[in-house]
Amino acid sequence: MLHPSRRAVAVALLALTSLAGPARGATPAPSRTFNVPLPSETRARFAAVIKGRVTERETGQPIQAASVSAVVGTSRIGALTDANGEYTLRGAPAGSLRLTVSRIGFTPGNQVITVPADGDVTADFALTRAALRLEDVVTTATGEQTRREIGNAVASVKADSIARTQPVTNVSEMLQARASGVQVIQTQGVLGSSPNIRIRGVSSLSLSNEPLIVVDGARFSNENEPGNISGVRINRLSTLDPDEIESIDVIKGPSAAALYGTAAANGVVVITTKKGRAGSTNWSAFAESGITQMPGGYPANYWSFGRNLVNGVPVAVAAGATPPHCTLAAAAQKQCVIDSATVYNPWTDPRSNPFGNGPTMQLGVQATGGSEKIRFFVSGDHTGETGPYRMPAYEVDRIAGLRNGARPSSQELRPNQLHQTSLRANFTFDLAPNATLDIASGYQDRDLWTPFDGTFFAGLSNQLFSAPGYLTRTNGTAREYVGDIFGVQQRTTLERFNGTAALNWTPFSAIQVTAQGGVDNGNAHNQQTQLPGQ
Repeated sequence: MLHPSRRAVAVALLALTSLAGPARGATPAPSRTFNVPLPSETRARFAAVIKGRVTERETGQPIQAASVSAVVGTSRIGALTDANGEYTLRGAPAGSLRLTVSRIGFTPGNQVITVPADGDVTADFALTRAALRLEDVVTTATGEQTRREIGNAVASVKADSIARTQPVTNVSEMLQARASGVQVIQTQGVLGSSPNIRIRGVSSLSLSNEPLIVVDGARFSNENEPGNISGVRINRLSTLDPDEIESIDVIKGPSAAALYGTAAANGVVVITTKKGRAGSTNWSAFAESGITQMPGGYPANYWSFGRNLVNGVPVAVAAGATPPHCTLAAAAQKQCVIDSATVYNPWTDPRSNPFGNGPTMQLGVQATGGSEKIRFFVSGDHTGETGPYRMPAYEVDRIAGLRNGARPSSQELRPNQLHQTSLRANFTFDLAPNATLDIASGYQDRDLWTPFDGTFFAGLSNQLFSAPGYLTRTNGTAREYVGDIFGVQQRTTLERFNGTAALNWTPFSAIQVTAQGGVDNGNAHNQQTQLPGQ
């Protein structure tokens, strides 16, 4: 009787002989079938079967088409899961083996199992969904859409990340140099003033070029403050709190008017505020402080003196008389000749310098959370800022002397101040598996003081820019003392409530019905006062 190993060798030699064919001239031998069993240890070595099931960890639902594989020597064996999430691997060697499972949208998993010499082994997997950025979502008049689904020119700004990392103070600063085709033009260096926003340039020479503002699906009034007589440009976009905003989408070109009508001919700025997330309540608080300052760089004023020309001959100035003012234009026309010039800068002289650093602070708290049925986001913050305007100490003493020692009020000493309180509450209600109700509401209470400036001839800028280049009786200004200019108090108060409600219903996966309404109500009061004797 042959030994098992020798019997296997004999079978292999007979197989090779049969493949070589009969020798030339020889008669073929009748074919025979040899049923020689493999050795028991060779058969058992590759007889194990690995089975298992792949499911989603959060829901327990099966995951179809997940790839399960293992490396065996220099080769790989694998299988795909079926509709029930089950798989079967055959031909696994006995011993320790590492299984790996992967599926797009899930975090890969692996585990080490021990394969028996003969029999089956079970290895189940539970995968966690991976947080991947697959599509950018853009908010338009037709709702939220992925960027590749719309053909409009849209620029998006992630406002929530900007507010956390950079010291922005209003919505306009979030758009500055962050969206292509959008210009934010600063008009004045006054705290509380509003810049101009231009999307793809100017579209009208006589009408407004400001874009349409939409907040949480409802139109938001961005017109100039009604009744504003301060000369400082103030609109209501600056009342929105940047810390409450999640994203800003800018819709440009004719597509904006196609979505929102003729009011959007200058483009549309769509603002989406933050919403709640299901889970335990997450609280966050912040505090900021700093200063406001005027960088300076204002040019000095010059004044040229000379003598008048009569028939080309200079006329002598009488003793004790002030030499006439000879401008460059008059000198070029041979009307006078310049003998001397003086220079004086009222912007930097301590007796008339209207600038001084002002303190700023902001405090706020936010909370987000809720369940799968009700989610919320609430926030509140207070801002207190003092602009870079300050009455010179020389003027303080002069006014106190005129008022029998009574010093100017705090608004006269610091004519540019801003105090604002902002509150917001956003809720999302799951009414049914295919229906939700979104409610967003915001309230702002704003108190703004601005210096007497603008286009008035007696305003600060005109009095200092048009002053002669020497020390006048009003300390270098054209006509009015800086202290008297700051005595004209300009105040704008605003209480504003804006809110939206949106009912979303999805009867089918390809159809979504949205009913939306909103309100934007403001109560503003403007005043300009100058008390007698001030």
